Amino acid sequence: MQTPYIQLNESQMLLLAPLMFTSWFYGSYIGTLETIYYTVRTRSLSAFLIPVGDVAGGFLVGAFLDNKRISVAKRARYSFIALMACNLACWIWAAVLTKQLEDANPMIDWSSGVWFGRSFPLFVLFDLVTMATQTMLYWLIGHLSSDFMTLSFMTGFLRGVECIGQAVACKFDSIVNLCRILRS
Repeated sequence: MQTPYIQLNESQMLLLAPLMFTSWFYGSYIGTLETIYYTVRTRSLSAFLIPVGDVAGGFLVGAFLDNKRISVAKRARYSFIALMACNLACWIWAAVLTKQLEDANPMIDWSSGVWFGRSFPLFVLFDLVTMATQTMLYWLIGHLSSDFMTLSFMTGFLRGVECIGQAVACKFDSIVNLCRILRS
């Protein structure tokens, strides 16, 4: 067994650290958009339906990662590339939507048509991609070692870096909201 420092200093873990750090950034961002622009009943509907994206994301990437006809290296590479492309697409969509929402300043109800149709699928997709990314990260770490203690340290590192990322995202979100309040 290696010491924890040596395990976490391995290049694979360090290369995954930025993905771990940003994997939950969307949560506070989407929560703020929902709070500002969604009615209470739309936020309730959203809270009820968005977890479907979590389940779908876990199952979709899990089915691919468990496919034994493709080598482990190819499954890792393909899933990583696909999920990075999906994450990038979500953030681009979010940036465009945020600008549109700031310009129009609508109050979105689930029956309000076009605004709900532009925003809600993004929120579901963010959850789907995030859960798929989480599943892929744990799968990758599971293939980095066969030693139980090493895997324990690695998953602890993953959760720790994710938590730091969540804290930073919430701080960014609170600063942006403070600026928004001061501008009004």
